[in-house]
Amino acid sequence: MKPLGLYIHIPFCRRKCAYCDFVSVGENSPILGDSDIRARYVETLIREILGKADCQDVDTVFFGGGTPTMLSPHQIARILGAVRSGFRLSPFAEITMEANPDTVNSETLFGYRDAGVNRISFGVQSLNDRLLAGLGRIHSAEQARRAVVMAREAGFDNIGVDMMFGLPGQTPAEWRSEIREALTLGVTHLSAYELTLEKGTPLGDNPPPLPVEDEVVAMWEAVGEETARAGFDRYEVSNYSLPGHECRHNLKYWRDEDFLGFGAAAWSSLGGVRTGNNRSIEGYLADDGFSPVETDQPEARKKMAETLMLNLRMVEGCREADFLARYGEHSLEAFSEILTPHLAGGRLERDGGRLRLTPAGFMLANEIWADILAV
Repeated sequence: MKPLGLYIHIPFCRRKCAYCDFVSVGENSPILGDSDIRARYVETLIREILGKADCQDVDTVFFGGGTPTMLSPHQIARILGAVRSGFRLSPFAEITMEANPDTVNSETLFGYRDAGVNRISFGVQSLNDRLLAGLGRIHSAEQARRAVVMAREAGFDNIGVDMMFGLPGQTPAEWRSEIREALTLGVTHLSAYELTLEKGTPLGDNPPPLPVEDEVVAMWEAVGEETARAGFDRYEVSNYSLPGHECRHNLKYWRDEDFLGFGAAAWSSLGGVRTGNNRSIEGYLADDGFSPVETDQPEARKKMAETLMLNLRMVEGCREADFLARYGEHSLEAFSEILTPHLAGGRLERDGGRLRLTPAGFMLANEIWADILAV
């Protein structure tokens, strides 16, 4: 059995961003008027981790959010202590923490490193203060630059930054400049996401003018060119890293492997069955995190489609032998009507026993995935 990955959701932020639809609350939320809400949340997390632990092997832990750095190094250390008590955590485990630049300083970064975190991913989004303000971000470009420097000084040698393009008022030239600068900061990983407007968010409910399609295509091309120039490899549709610095935890998702999720709104996937925790922070605290409120066991055809779609997010693509071993020797035939036109059109290719997107296919990935999921 492959080692599990653990996802731990921390739903607190200083301020909710204008585009964010994740389960998180800002400091202006009434729930954060409860001065010990974070302490109570940590205690519930620890009880959930220990309550679901069964000494399985674990080789990745990912603190996501929200903003995990809203918790203190001591609180993160206690959570990781529970993980070590309940699971066989590999001494070589990748332990990632997402962070916002305005929530860290030199002291806390040393503290997180001492607690056991060995990979940090900063939500930079932009290195342009005008664009940051349009997103509702509260850090500055200089704070982002300084945060990466402080992380390196604290001993982190695996540092990622998340960047966004297709922003209101952003030009391809600005984006290329931002990517080029981000890659000079000494990071080992870069995620580049196109802005998506979600209903129920300030930007989604009042959409601003966005760059036109040709500009967005130019931005896609720019990130590919600049990362390649800096020695980064693209390993997933939106993710680039120096060799050996891929996010091992996220690879578990794209390979459709098992993982456990802890915290409000966290999902687990074990043996093809998905279970989700209470999406409400208050509800999660009330039920002590032990009662999943959602269960999803996709029927076989849907599950095959999801696995294929996830695999095709990666540059390595879908290893056909593994897919057939998992779902049956004729399982890929269910998708032949969908795959054949994309293969003929040069958007997909078969090479070395793998089915994968071509460079042209990555530009149309959303359409290809939608076709597969519609089967």
